[in-house]
Amino acid sequence: MGEFFSDASKNGFLSTVKERLAWGGMRMMQADVEDLQGFTGMINGKSPKQNWTGLFEPGERIRLRFINSSAMTYFDIRIPGLEMTVVQADGNNVQPVNVDEFRIGVAETYDVIVRPKDEQAYTVFAESMGRSGYARATLAPG
Repeated sequence: MGEFFSDASKNGFLSTVKERLAWGGMRMMQADVEDLQGFTGMINGKSPKQNWTGLFEPGERIRLRFINSSAMTYFDIRIPGLEMTVVQADGNNVQPVNVDEFRIGVAETYDVIVRPKDEQAYTVFAESMGRSGYARATLAPG
């Protein structure tokens, strides 16, 4: 309140109220959770249209390393239909934990183990937290 009265004595009461109301009306939109929008997400240097594809044999254990090299975007990582076991975080071994999805912050790394049992393709999907962009790739048996 002290700052309000100080500003009101310098700038006038109505001017100070108008300024406070203007600042109060500046609310973030849901998409403003990200400062950067309209980017092209990449996996191993490939855009979603280029579709990087990793090949596997059914039953094989695959270790995937996820690195968030963005400047300011968090991503939610998932592989629908395939459980991931997180085994390393930022280069440190961790107690393995099974997840369907995880969030990766700027400059973080996670190593996960997956074991696709079926002879089918799986989509690796990294969607920005604000849902304004994504990266995707495929794990396939051939």
